[in-house]
Amino acid sequence: MTWGKWVPPTLDEAILFLTSEVGEVCDAYLRDYSFERNNLDKEVDIEEELADVLFMVYVCAITRGFDIDRKLRDKLSTTRLPDDAQAPAR
Repeated sequence: MTWGKWVPPTLDEAILFLTSEVGEVCDAYLRDYSFERNNLDKEVDIEEELADVLFMVYVCAITRGFDIDRKLRDKLSTTRLPDDAQAPAR
């Protein structure tokens, strides 16, 4: 199976890519909070990095034949935040 010109990775490769993307989210988060890093020349975009993580989660699920959309809907239907929940202040 191919998606356009992109050839999907194997499950093992997808899990490694997923791990890498999670690391990038952590790095972006640390930068956003002005944690001192050695490679500050790279732009910070936590939203983009989270999208990369979700993409690789989908790749892992598709590789295994899982219906991740259904599982996510099931999870959301049993795990709800209170109506007055707010993001913590930074």
